[in-house]
Amino acid sequence: MSHSTPPGPIQFRAWAMSSSFGLLDMVPDEKGESMLKWTATVIRQEHVSHDELVHVWEHVHAPHVVKIAKPERYRITFFDPQDTHFDPGLDGMAELWFRDKRHFDTTVGREAAPEILADRFNEYADMGKGTWLSVTEHVNVDGPTHRDMTKLVYFVKRRPEIDRSDLDKYWLDVHIANVAAAVNRTPSAVRYSVDLVNPKRDMVYDGIAQLTFDSPDARFDDLQGFEPDGFGELVKPLLAARGRELWIVD
Repeated sequence: MSHSTPPGPIQFRAWAMSSSFGLLDMVPDEKGESMLKWTATVIRQEHVSHDELVHVWEHVHAPHVVKIAKPERYRITFFDPQDTHFDPGLDGMAELWFRDKRHFDTTVGREAAPEILADRFNEYADMGKGTWLSVTEHVNVDGPTHRDMTKLVYFVKRRPEIDRSDLDKYWLDVHIANVAAAVNRTPSAVRYSVDLVNPKRDMVYDGIAQLTFDSPDARFDDLQGFEPDGFGELVKPLLAARGRELWIVD
């Protein structure tokens, strides 16, 4: 399993020279616009508290990314610390969209200016533990959200005996429709999206599902009328995080 994806925005310049750069693909988003989307998971340094990382990320790092990278869209999800067997152990997740490969290259890629490294975010986030993923986004239910809502994020990896193409087909053709129908029946559920990870390499995750609820104590079991559809037989036990999302650039 490859972990050679880039460790974080401030590390992009060095990373972009690696072979992983070939993973960049132009894919249409939910509005029919072809953009590059990257999702990054973030884990704090051992000497940094979760709250300290969140503060620096929101008030120092995020404005720096906006200034230097000028992403078309930029969202951050801060995860609540939890002590459960299904906790992925993450402090947060960033999602960034770029117009095209040239936009990526000249802001955080091969031709990035040295200033991309200037905010010292690596003193708070452990760049060796985070994972960067090139993804294709599928927005299945698109309602208005705000940072006080609860976001549930599921990190999905197929079982060893399952082909990636079979997982993707079942996810897109069966499971998404099943979950989306339940979301539409549930008054507190407002948004549902799935990011499929670029399949060119076997990464730590195959996909990420995101559900947003207008409820502080939201759980997947709150979905009304959801019936098990066999998806669980294709994937390893899900890792699940909960938190809140900030739309930095939209």
